[in-house]
Amino acid sequence: MPFQIPVPGHKPPVPEGFSSIISSFSNTDILNHFKEFEKPIPYMYRDSEGYPTIGAGHLLNRLEDALKLNLIAHRDPNDILGRTATREEKEQAYKNLPPQPKSGGGYRADYYNPFGKNNLAPVFLPEGEIDYHLMNDIYTHADEVKRKFQGFSTFPPSAQKVLLDMEFNMGSNLNPQKWPNLYRAVEQRDWLRAGLESQRQEISPDRNKATRSLFNNAHKEDQE
Repeated sequence: MPFQIPVPGHKPPVPEGFSSIISSFSNTDILNHFKEFEKPIPYMYRDSEGYPTIGAGHLLNRLEDALKLNLIAHRDPNDILGRTATREEKEQAYKNLPPQPKSGGGYRADYYNPFGKNNLAPVFLPEGEIDYHLMNDIYTHADEVKRKFQGFSTFPPSAQKVLLDMEFNMGSNLNPQKWPNLYRAVEQRDWLRAGLESQRQEISPDRNKATRSLFNNAHKEDQE
């Protein structure tokens, strides 16, 4: 498991100021679901596609995105409290991220742990901030998945949750051209078939299992 320094920062059950995403699930449940599978990383790294990322899959498309973060600088793993990171440290951490190799498999997130790497500034995102950005990202994807699936708000709660998870994970790759059988099953509210058509090769077996389980739950909810 990647090293995670216990940086300061509030840790509420869920960041305040967010309305409910799915009525039958608390936002705490939604947040914990995504944290389980996204595996939050408190420092900057490149994801499997090579994009600068931090926290629970929060993309940093531009340097300005990194500069806006409330990062904490730590001298070493024993420097628990740390201090507010400077603009220069944030910029160094962002600009000096090694690229993913073009062949032979990519670097894991823990490769980018800044401790022991002189060219990477040791700046970290507190857990409360990780949760806040994750909730913002979930809301963005919630708007998108509602656009992609007509009648989304009438789907069983478990179907809403699992489709939101797939949208968060795949983004623009979740579309009827690449997933015609899944879209057809959802349109027909055939949740058991949707579970069979939802399996992905690039995610963990546990996440695939959870995906199918949620579609099975949706089938039961539609029978009630």
